This record gives sequence, C-alpha cells and structure tokens, in this order.
Amino acid sequence: MGGVWVGAVVKQWVGSHWHGAHPTVVFWALAWVVTVLAALTVISLVNVLGDKLGQAFQSGPLGWLDRGLGIVAGAALGVVFASFMVLAAARLPMGAFVEHSMYAARAPRPLLEGGEAACVRFSRFPGARGLKKEFAFAHRKWVRESPVIQA
Repeated sequence: MGGVWVGAVVKQWVGSHWHGAHPTVVFWALAWVVTVLAALTVISLVNVLGDKLGQAFQSGPLGWLDRGLGIVAGAALGVVFASFMVLAAARLPMGAFVEHSMYAARAPRPLLEGGEAACVRFSRFPGARGLKKEFAFAHRKWVRESPVIQA
C-alpha cells in the first residue's frame, strides 16, 4: 500500500513539474517509468525490512504469535487483493461469457462493498476518495447488470 501511495505522490509531483514538456509522449512515458520505479523502490525496501524483522521475531520467544497473526494478516491481504481483482474485472471490458459468469457469482458484490467501505474508513490517505468512486461505480454496475438469483 505504501508503494501505491508513493507512486501516486511521485506521479503528481512529476506531472506538475513536467507539465507542458515536449515531446509529450516521451515525457508521459518517462513519468510512468519514474512512478513505477518509485513504487517498486518502496515495495522493495518494505520487503527487505519486513524479512529482517520477521526473522528476528520468529527466532525469539514470540515466534508462535507471528505464525498465528500471519494467518490473519495473510487472509486480510487476500481479501484486499481479491477486491482489487474484482474492481479490475468490473472496470475492464471483458467478453460476454466472462462478464455473465462474473455477474452470476456471489463473491464480487461483498468484495466491492468492502472495498468501498475500506476507502471510506481510510479516506485521509491520498487516492482513497478516487478509489472509493471507482468501487462505488463498479458496485452500481454490478448491481445493475447482475441477474436476479433465486435462492
């Protein structure tokens, strides 16, 4: 999440400083390269620090706590990932068969609602309002296009 946040901030900064630069296509591509590299740098740094901290914690007397909380954290991360995958599936054009299969599924609606609720909860972070709008739009589309499922 930190990598996405840093990427958004860097993209805004680069866009404001390179506004009007020519040739536009080259600077647009460079802005995205700089954004992705900044996000990957933060992700790599957090990964290395997390590995070091995890090794130190696991070798200590509270290693059992790490394994127990790791399951919970992994499940939460899985739900976040699934929410973003459903959001991408709702926003990208798909074939009719794929879209019908997605609309008939039961999991997407709660994942979109949960993503929207999480964005409301964390609205103080940059990009949360825009992401909330995306989740809300995808949820409305899902409700509108989903067939009524009889229980």
